[in-house]
Amino acid sequence: MVLEVAEAKLARTSAKRVFNRNVKKLVDSINSKDTAALIESRFKDLKQLWDDVQRKHEGYIESLENSKTTYDVEQEDGWIDEMDKVYDDVLRQKLAYFETVEEDQREIERQQEQISKEKEDQIRKKEGDKAIFRAEQARKVEEIAFRQEVENLEEALAAEIYKPNPAASMLETARTELKRQLEECKRVNGEYVLLLDAETAGDEIAWFTSLQKIYSQISKKIGDAIQRKSDTKFNAMRGSTIKLERMKLPQFSGNIRDYPRFRSDFEKQILPELESGKVAYVLKSCLEGEAFDAIYNLDDDVTKMWKRLDEKYGLPSKLVDVVVYDIKNIKHLQEGDDQSFLELINTVEKGYQDLARINMESEISNSGTVSLIEERLP
Repeated sequence: MVLEVAEAKLARTSAKRVFNRNVKKLVDSINSKDTAALIESRFKDLKQLWDDVQRKHEGYIESLENSKTTYDVEQEDGWIDEMDKVYDDVLRQKLAYFETVEEDQREIERQQEQISKEKEDQIRKKEGDKAIFRAEQARKVEEIAFRQEVENLEEALAAEIYKPNPAASMLETARTELKRQLEECKRVNGEYVLLLDAETAGDEIAWFTSLQKIYSQISKKIGDAIQRKSDTKFNAMRGSTIKLERMKLPQFSGNIRDYPRFRSDFEKQILPELESGKVAYVLKSCLEGEAFDAIYNLDDDVTKMWKRLDEKYGLPSKLVDVVVYDIKNIKHLQEGDDQSFLELINTVEKGYQDLARINMESEISNSGTVSLIEERLP
């Protein structure tokens, strides 16, 4: 029986030695960061060796008990516990290693995903930059064409304006063509602005406003020249026996935005043809609704009539308020809502034209109004 105990102890010692050698090999592989497959294979072998150590230990204890040999139970339990700690420590190292490997792999995947995203962003930005460049070039081409039209028209106007009978038809045709070119500038500017961010888009609206101002100025010059010809022709006809068909009177019903044009038309077209005693009557005939009610009780005092109308409808601040109110009523634009964007542009353009009639067009490009416009952009 003593021999059996000795053989069992030797077998346990041998199993421990083999186990420890494989522990070292596995730890070395982990520290060397060998492949996951190699480490997994060595751990599998170690697991089998650990099972063998436990079996050999149980066999040794059994041989002690069979031989009735007295042994220190606490000491023998301590032996297997120490081996168990070695195995648990290696297991933790192995799990920590694989966790690190997995985290490294996830990090690699995150980096690859980030690189892929950055490449996609670069491609989109490159395509976007190309589109912006093309749109900007198209806008420059149309602006050059517009300014060339303006230059040609200025030359033609300079040649005709001092003639007693300017070529009105030619000037009107040229103005129509310039208006068409302005609309083309408006179209390409709209396409360009849609590609920009909100802040930049707000700045670019001023580009078209500047062209509008140029058009308004030269259009007024043409209108004055054509009107001069019309006045000359009209005066000549008055001196003859030909009777003119009665002109249609302008009408005003109280819309503040219509007042500057109404007053201008009345003073330029109607007033020169009237005897002083008929001005009040004709002025009342041109008024409707609340506008008529405003001067109804003023008898025939034309000065008071105009003063009352100017106070109610002619204050520049009121017209500015109406234009700003219309812009405020435009809903906040959503990305890709081209129709609403064009509506905003048309509202700004109409406001500019109305303000230009009272020389207040600068109000459309002040910081407050521009900020208001930018707030409605996507």
